[in-house]
Amino acid sequence: LVGEAAWDAGADDVNRAFRKRSLHCHPDKSRHPDAPRAFDLLKKAKACLLSDLEREAYIRDHVKMQQTLWEGSWKSDREAAEARERIASARCNAQEEQTALVVDAMKRRRDKAQSAERKKQRSAL
Repeated sequence: LVGEAAWDAGADDVNRAFRKRSLHCHPDKSRHPDAPRAFDLLKKAKACLLSDLEREAYIRDHVKMQQTLWEGSWKSDREAAEARERIASARCNAQEEQTALVVDAMKRRRDKAQSAERKKQRSAL
């Protein structure tokens, strides 16, 4: 039932999903060090989904958590967009400054070359 809507699952679906998942995390079947903890969590999930009261509480908590995550992701998306905009603006300003520095350096070099050429022409006369 991982990734599926728990409120649509019947008792048969829950039991079938439990058996399928338990093959992967049962301590007798898996050598992974976290297998006993995972199996205990799976048993608790099964008990929660088979109890109507616990299932309703789980669904309410799940919906609240998803709403918080959804709203939080919008906030973080907005912050990320603002950060990208600030970075783009800073990059544009840096490029403009760099372009201005290059243009100024080229003008100074050209002026220096022209003045050297004028001196050369004067000395030739």
